[in-house]
Amino acid sequence: MKRFIGKVIDNARTILQILLLILCVYFPKIINLSEIIRTLLGGQSPDFSTAKYYYLMQSGNWTMGILLLIIVLFKFIRKSNENKILFSGNIYHDYPYIWFWICSKILGYNSCNLILVPIAMQYKLVIRGTFEKYLIPEESFPEKDMDVVVKHDNEDAENVNEVNLILEDTYPITENQIPESKKPLQTITIKHDRKDDVSRIYNTKFIKEICKEVRALPEKAIVNIYSTTNPRHNYEIAKQAFSLANRGNIKELYIYQQEKENTRKFSKRKKIHRFFEV
Repeated sequence: MKRFIGKVIDNARTILQILLLILCVYFPKIINLSEIIRTLLGGQSPDFSTAKYYYLMQSGNWTMGILLLIIVLFKFIRKSNENKILFSGNIYHDYPYIWFWICSKILGYNSCNLILVPIAMQYKLVIRGTFEKYLIPEESFPEKDMDVVVKHDNEDAENVNEVNLILEDTYPITENQIPESKKPLQTITIKHDRKDDVSRIYNTKFIKEICKEVRALPEKAIVNIYSTTNPRHNYEIAKQAFSLANRGNIKELYIYQQEKENTRKFSKRKKIHRFFEV
């Protein structure tokens, strides 16, 4: 119940706007606006000054409701949202993609906060270009040069078209966290050469190395990503390595979600629908 209330609060503005739009559709029917207009016109034939009201009356309550919805949506709601940032609260923003799409394409949000959004959804939003801008405060992930370590395992694997891509950022990833069925696959691990530094940073060398390894994959490759990367890294990885408008060498991309309990295994996977076989 507490989680549900938190999500309602997180989406309060959006929910109220959707309820307002629904009310706009039903309002003429509720008050029988057609009959009110008919009464005001007194049954007279329309002249130049009253023609628009006459034809509104003739169109019916449902048509007037849809017209009211369009006016409220474009004149008020979308205008009020264009400079607002979607999801700035301190709560995990785990919602279906359709909810983000509605907020962007219908309600008119131009900016979305990627912090506390699931990693798979971060990739999907960036690759699909759902929003014009994504909020990632640079001060939260300051830029810092750090050497990068790349490790290749199972290079002689039978399946050469499917690859595990392990991206270690703040937290290490161990072999027992990878699904059993995926362990035999060719695996590329990319991580910072941190030593004892566990700060949350943005490292351009890390991004460049990931792009380099992705470009070197075979045509029509299937990539499984296991990641503990921060939102700033995720944005750049999605943008630079995978947002290629189907001109890249990736056929399918899967992001594995890390469990919250126990050994934090990567058990559930999410498919990023963007790549198609020509």
